[in-house]
Amino acid sequence: MMLKQILNSKFMGVTGDVQFGQDQNLIHPAYEILNIAGTGLRQIGFWSNHSGLSTAVPEKVYNKTLNSSNANHQLYSVIWPGQIADTPRGWVFPNNGKILRIGVPYRASYREFLTKDNSPDGVQGYCIDVFKAAVNLLPYPVPYKFTLFGDGKKNPNYNDLVQNVANNVFSAAVGDSHNYKPYQNS
Repeated sequence: MMLKQILNSKFMGVTGDVQFGQDQNLIHPAYEILNIAGTGLRQIGFWSNHSGLSTAVPEKVYNKTLNSSNANHQLYSVIWPGQIADTPRGWVFPNNGKILRIGVPYRASYREFLTKDNSPDGVQGYCIDVFKAAVNLLPYPVPYKFTLFGDGKKNPNYNDLVQNVANNVFSAAVGDSHNYKPYQNS
């Protein structure tokens, strides 16, 4: 009943009209693209299914036939860290930069997801492969080191692993969500 109520709703939201079609997707979805720097923000443009990237307000574009040239897909300029307008080529970590410490649950079960091994990383598995693939997509190098969390005889407590990230023991954590229960700070 709740889903039916949501799908039947129609109102004006922050991004414009909110209304769902027969396929349960938003009719005329649109997103504003913002550049946030320090305490300020700048409008860069908009994205919609109809116009793609554009500086034109999507509500005004939906009723027009589009010119599909690249000129229509320009955005306002971005101000990058350091208050520069030129797009940086990528971030470079200095030779003495801090290596990210990645916490990895040392599990007793589901070893195809994560397990200790004798490779240079010291771990292997599906979760590690996904992490490495994501890091390899970045346009800059990110130095990291995997650190096992747990004894390998029983599955570690994932709430403790997440708390170690919050406490800056680890920079991040990589793992599956098996037996994860959302952390509740009491």
